[in-house]
Amino acid sequence: LSSASGAGKSTMAALLRIEGYRLVSDDFVPVAAKNNRAYPFPAALSVKPGAFELFERILEQNKLLPGKAKGSGNPVPPFAWKDYTYRDLHSNSLRLIPAGVTGKTWFRPHPVKTIVFIRYNPAFAKDMLLEELSVTRALQLFHEQAQVSPTPDHARRFINWFLRLRCYELEYSNTPQALKAITKLFTS
Repeated sequence: LSSASGAGKSTMAALLRIEGYRLVSDDFVPVAAKNNRAYPFPAALSVKPGAFELFERILEQNKLLPGKAKGSGNPVPPFAWKDYTYRDLHSNSLRLIPAGVTGKTWFRPHPVKTIVFIRYNPAFAKDMLLEELSVTRALQLFHEQAQVSPTPDHARRFINWFLRLRCYELEYSNTPQALKAITKLFTS
């Protein structure tokens, strides 16, 4: 998932953890030029305080107990009792959810096949709109959020890798429908 700050990627990542997916990283994902794999970076998810009410509602609706994810039994973010509130100098508040690192296997690199540029928009006229992107548009969105090594060989490898990715843009106002769309992309 990729997006600008505040667009909902951390909230969506936490929701995917509830669905049994494993978090690779939040806000910073190192991808190696030599093998095009994403390496986990164990930093806490940082979400806006309003997202916690959404998490609690979803856990309650699905009758999930804290600590057990749907499906695989992977740990669910412990929302209720690991609630660290951070307030910065500008009085912006966020909450931190531990990354859920579980043993050495958590640090294994992962292939990247799909990138979804997400944007939560509560005023969006539709529940959601998911569109496959042209390479040009995907590169534009990617470079707004990412940094690529200036080494010519790395840049060539990056372009060759990026051309093989499936890239989508998802704008949504209905979070459960967006979650279903993303899980469908990740399982197809």
